[in-house]
Amino acid sequence: MLVGRLLGVSGARLASSAPACGGRACTRPDEVQVLDLAPEPGAQELVLDAAPLGMEALAAPGDARYRHIVLREGALAWQALPAGQGHRAAAPAAVALLDRRGRSLWSDGAPSEAARQI
Repeated sequence: MLVGRLLGVSGARLASSAPACGGRACTRPDEVQVLDLAPEPGAQELVLDAAPLGMEALAAPGDARYRHIVLREGALAWQALPAGQGHRAAAPAAVALLDRRGRSLWSDGAPSEAARQI
């Protein structure tokens, strides 16, 4: 699932995509898409180049308190949620989140030290 607009894919080909945005912040159904990707033979890495949604689509009053990653002074920053908000899975998935320069923001189920210092 991708929130934003897909600009390109490497390491796979896009087999299909389906619009999936139906929430109150959606201005168009294709702002969120379910992507079906077919890996390229021998690919070691999958890279999605995507454009984010415009902030005006995300500016519903009160929604910011439910977001972990926020924009502060033009840069992404980590925002811990207050206790009791959100849902934490029993076992974290093996996910790594990198910024556009390749710096780690999320790894092993937690924000990286670099993300905490932003």
